[in-house]
Amino acid sequence: MASGIFDFSAPAFTIYFYTGRTGFTSPTWLGYPATGVADPNPIASWLTLYGFPTNTNLESDPNGDGVSLMEAYAFNLNPLQNLSGSRPKPVKTGNQLSLTFYSGSAGITYTVQSCTDLQSWSTAAVTLSAPDANKLRTATISISGPRRFMRIIVTN
Repeated sequence: MASGIFDFSAPAFTIYFYTGRTGFTSPTWLGYPATGVADPNPIASWLTLYGFPTNTNLESDPNGDGVSLMEAYAFNLNPLQNLSGSRPKPVKTGNQLSLTFYSGSAGITYTVQSCTDLQSWSTAAVTLSAPDANKLRTATISISGPRRFMRIIVTN
């Protein structure tokens, strides 16, 4: 934008921008009062950012890499890249299985479950850390018996 574009604005004029967007500062931006506000539809904004219509089915996988748009959004991934190896993966350490994943996408609920038979999924045995500064969480379960499985379900 050109400098001075808001010079003749009303006295109470304030610039509002979506919190988390780059290029803005608060409490002023370019000398004008500025306030960050929550994006009313963060998923639609994310779709637009990557060139998808806002009504795109989030369960779709436009590039065929096996990762849905919902997963790409939930895990903060670029849906235009091949994400076939980008899903969070469990790691076995001693008698524990852990899974670290991004958990900061607005409008998403993250549920981690475990089971021993790939049928009886439950959150009961899962310990979940608080998000760290990078919005990463770690889910942990104790390994008892010959096998244990974990999965993350993301919903909006």
